Amino acid sequence: MRLLVVLFLLFAGCANKKIYYTPAIGMQSCCVRNIAIGVEDVEVPDYLLQDQILVENGEKRFVDISFLEDPRESLTNSLIKFLQNYFKKAKVFNYPWQEDITPQCIVSLQINEIFIKKGDLFIEATLRINDKLQSFKISQHIEALPKALDGAFEKLFAEVAKEVDRSCQ
Repeated sequence: MRLLVVLFLLFAGCANKKIYYTPAIGMQSCCVRNIAIGVEDVEVPDYLLQDQILVENGEKRFVDISFLEDPRESLTNSLIKFLQNYFKKAKVFNYPWQEDITPQCIVSLQINEIFIKKGDLFIEATLRINDKLQSFKISQHIEALPKALDGAFEKLFAEVAKEVDRSCQ
């Protein structure tokens, strides 16, 4: 009888569910720039590699979320696509650099923290463009976790693109 109750709870949705995620980040366009931008692999916190996001509600715990591919790879590819769309005619590529192209601008993005607090998702990140450092704290209200992640990453990538526009001439 207990086995039937456990099976019922599992199939009824009362057990913990893992959320599967692949970035679907909106694109923005700015301007036509004839520039070569090299993007290093995006760095992420270790817990994201273990399919978790930090939740801070008095005590720290984690929510299960699984990227469908390595989060470093999927976020790097998403950032490259975002920058390609943002800067029309720009050559945007991943490290290691293509031998025949020397980037005028080297972009390195490190996600320091991704956490949920009081119904909002936060991303704290450090951006390095050539030798210039900048820190960001992005917030997004959560209605659904995947949608909040997409919105927060879109805001972060837009900030990265604006910094690239200011820093790389």
